[in-house]
Amino acid sequence: MTILMILFALILFATAGFLLSGKASILIINEKENQHAANQHAANQVFFKSYGALLLLCGIFALVLIFIHSTWLLLLFLVATCAIMLLLILGLNRRID
Repeated sequence: MTILMILFALILFATAGFLLSGKASILIINEKENQHAANQHAANQVFFKSYGALLLLCGIFALVLIFIHSTWLLLLFLVATCAIMLLLILGLNRRID
């Protein structure tokens, strides 16, 4: 279980780094070049950075859970992380449309 949590933490750190670096804005294609598009770009950057910070905290908590061997806490953490990922996907889907 320890090795799986280390791998999960590494995946969370990689995803958080991708979101926090600003490279995730490539996921949203915006063809408009006007003031509304500039405001939307700033809102998208805040969206990606907030979810990047959440996933960074989840990665740190995953590293902490390596040393705490509580099954219910591990399952609760996995459910919370899945919920964050689901909200990220739904928010991204809403921004693409």
